[in-house]
Amino acid sequence: MTKEPDQCELCRRTPVLTTVHHLTPREEGGSLLPTANLCVACHQHIHHLYTNRQLVELQLTTIKALLTDPQQASFLKWIRKQPASTIPYHGNLPMYDSPVNDKIELSSVSCRPVQ
Repeated sequence: MTKEPDQCELCRRTPVLTTVHHLTPREEGGSLLPTANLCVACHQHIHHLYTNRQLVELQLTTIKALLTDPQQASFLKWIRKQPASTIPYHGNLPMYDSPVNDKIELSSVSCRPVQ
């Protein structure tokens, strides 16, 4: 499957700002291993659910594995129905800290693409 620069490889929403997700976390030896372009919402959700160690231990190091993970799958079912600008609020991610809403819109967040 071809990587589209403005499409999330998990939820397939487009157009979205994508970030580079190391499928095997860098601190677990994944610096030179495959990466995936994920929207901010999917990337945040993965790291909200799992530590980097857990991603490796649970073998969640491929797009296929992430798509079939029950916790991630239920999130994907929900996020696919949301506008591309939706970024859910997880409460423990200070970059997107929002005391008012349980989700924020991408247009209200200062982001820059990964180069």
